Amino acid sequence: MEYCYYWNQEIYYTPRYYNSYKVYNVETVIYTISQDDSKSLVWVGTFNLVDPHTIIASVNNYVTNIIKQLEREKLIKALG
Repeated sequence: MEYCYYWNQEIYYTPRYYNSYKVYNVETVIYTISQDDSKSLVWVGTFNLVDPHTIIASVNNYVTNIIKQLEREKLIKALG
């Protein structure tokens, strides 16, 4: 580990004060595609996956949030 000047300045650095975790930024882009193969942008959304523990739970959470947002914006009808 490299030496950092701020490590000796308690105002800037307190050992074990900060936690590290992973954040994944996922982007979803929805296009409408016509029969002549032209496409136009319908919707773009981003979502942060913060410290995901399992891929299944992360994907389910992601899909649920995308569907809820599309329903709020009235781009799809609510299913229930």
